[in-house]
Amino acid sequence: PCGKARQMLLLNHSSCVQDHTHAYDYSLDYSIDKRKIQAVIAGCYLDPFDNALTFSYAGPQTRWWNGLVMLHDVNVNGEFDVEQISMERILRKYGS
Repeated sequence: PCGKARQMLLLNHSSCVQDHTHAYDYSLDYSIDKRKIQAVIAGCYLDPFDNALTFSYAGPQTRWWNGLVMLHDVNVNGEFDVEQISMERILRKYGS
């Protein structure tokens, strides 16, 4: 596991996705054979109604990102389109 998306690209030299590091991070580069390589650290998905109680020990969560990450049009080269869906958007669309 890595703490930064750029670090994942440098270590793996290919597209990769990691979750549950609490912060969202994204990095894009190109491999030596011109393939687009991407790294996504997907943050976390926390209960929006229990968040304050369960994670109060962690102090202010200013860097935490709470939501879903969708990878669209993933191909055999590891290329994809990234969509971030915030918890606020989920609650607006599907209710509380």
